[in-house]
Amino acid sequence: MTLTLEEDAALQALADKYEMTVSRFLWEMSMVPTSTLTEDQRRARMELSMILIPLQHLAAFTNACARFANAEKRLPPEVDQIYPAYMRLSREIHRILDRI
Repeated sequence: MTLTLEEDAALQALADKYEMTVSRFLWEMSMVPTSTLTEDQRRARMELSMILIPLQHLAAFTNACARFANAEKRLPPEVDQIYPAYMRLSREIHRILDRI
């Protein structure tokens, strides 16, 4: 699963602006002291931390599908759910990051 080129470039540009990797940038954004944020930025920060939960579940599900595929030499039928779910989460993350 990958981001679109535009999504990847936008997220990478934000991370590069602060001289961080994308994963570090997302982590740091979740750790910004709330006193320096506007109310909308505080809400966005909370939403970003909440979206990590389904993102972690999706990563675990993807890993389970990969283990199944390696063991059984075939893809499970549920594998078709991964890409649409990832894209929904990706769009939501970008929507949130635009507000920070």
